[in-house]
Amino acid sequence: MLVALGLSVAPVASLAADGEPAAPLAPAERPADPWDTFVYERPEPVYRLRLAIEEVSMVGVAYIGYVIENPPPSYPGVPSTSVWSKLRFAPDSWYFDDDELATNFTGHAVSGTLYYMVARGNRVSIPEAFLWTLGAATLWELIEFKEPVSFNDIWVGTAGGMAIGEAFTQLSSYFDRGTDRLSQALAWIFDPFKKIHDWVDGAVPLRDPATRGWHEFQALASAGLLTQGGPFYGAVEIAASTRLFRAPGYGEAGGAGFGFADGNVSALGITATFAGHQTVDFLFDTETALLGYYARQLKNSAAGQEGWDLFVGGTAGYEFGSHVWNLAGPATKNQIAAIRFPGVDVRARIFSGPFRVTLAVDLALAFAGVEPLGAPGSLPPGVYYPTVYLANGYYYGLGLHLAPHVEMRWDSLTIGGAACIDDFLMDFKGPFVPPPPGPVASMQDGRSLATAWLRWRVTDPSLEFALRGEWRQRWGAVEGLHASQQERSLLGSFAVVF
Repeated sequence: MLVALGLSVAPVASLAADGEPAAPLAPAERPADPWDTFVYERPEPVYRLRLAIEEVSMVGVAYIGYVIENPPPSYPGVPSTSVWSKLRFAPDSWYFDDDELATNFTGHAVSGTLYYMVARGNRVSIPEAFLWTLGAATLWELIEFKEPVSFNDIWVGTAGGMAIGEAFTQLSSYFDRGTDRLSQALAWIFDPFKKIHDWVDGAVPLRDPATRGWHEFQALASAGLLTQGGPFYGAVEIAASTRLFRAPGYGEAGGAGFGFADGNVSALGITATFAGHQTVDFLFDTETALLGYYARQLKNSAAGQEGWDLFVGGTAGYEFGSHVWNLAGPATKNQIAAIRFPGVDVRARIFSGPFRVTLAVDLALAFAGVEPLGAPGSLPPGVYYPTVYLANGYYYGLGLHLAPHVEMRWDSLTIGGAACIDDFLMDFKGPFVPPPPGPVASMQDGRSLATAWLRWRVTDPSLEFALRGEWRQRWGAVEGLHASQQERSLLGSFAVVF
């Protein structure tokens, strides 16, 4: 029972053939939890010296490229800073840098993903992989001699790398439990580092499809109308998403619970919407429950399932998105990139025969790079934009992400609604190098999305047809000067679900 609850219990000594208590199993000899991310036919060690060499080597390769490229400072007046100055926290040796939003929230997120996946690919735990990623990101900042240490680069590389890297690690683990060639190819694609280490070590994963857990992969195409308060535009949307839930008995009859701390629940999605002969919306998003607990009380009846289940998880997420809020005007893309960590995901389902109700909420702290909406060209005397805005048109914000969800299903027909609210109410006013000559302007931004849908799903083949209405709002405020935009759309969609 305790094992079903996800609790570890010291093994009870068994009796040997002569009646004496048998020696307890060494940790490496104890059977692994088959629901862990990495499970092998025999216990496999962690080679931390190899891991350290790999992490330092990646930083070294980046450093060689840095020296060869010899890039200019991200902003005039940013001084070269010695390692010793950074280690002793000398004045102007740590700051929020002024690089482009794509460099800071894509480039460093990608490098952090590589650090993280190399660590995880050496079969270490999530917390240890996080620390290796933090160490590699910090080492890079220390030896990057042309600039001070960047707070934002360390956090985006570490937390963003974990958010992206764990989602890909989980996808690879799902496919690695399959025995067909396609599954094995996809396992290599999504996590080549782990697969290379397994190959070098002669480690053979335990490929049991029964422990893959629940999954839903979806490829979707939509078409409809979109308006931002003026003319209507024809809109086309394409999207792909993955959802994994690896827990024993998920959605099945039974009453046991299951706890985990190995990233067993994850999602990844990419969406692009086109209107007015351009890309009006783009979003890449990941979220993984790094730890969590799943409980259920379900039974089968003649009418279907009866009872409930509940999931609570601690999450890490990453997103990079852009949206055009003025198709009738200059049609400038407005970008927001965010690291959502720490977060919490709560989902509850109630089953009553063919009827099912789902209630969920996702809440997270978000560190973001935000291109402000409607920032004025000039500010009141004595107030100044942050250096990063002057250099590249965005600022660093701290906010809250809130996403409630409700859905009701009757057999193959589903009606539901969801909202997503991101308010970045705190802007970082430094330290910047060089610092602005006076007080930094107050900048706040937010966005809201409300969605309602009607879906009908058929099986064999698994197809889904849906009608979806969306309402979006984007607002911004700089020194009390507000701007806002709205958008409405109605889309019909067709999806292949597998």
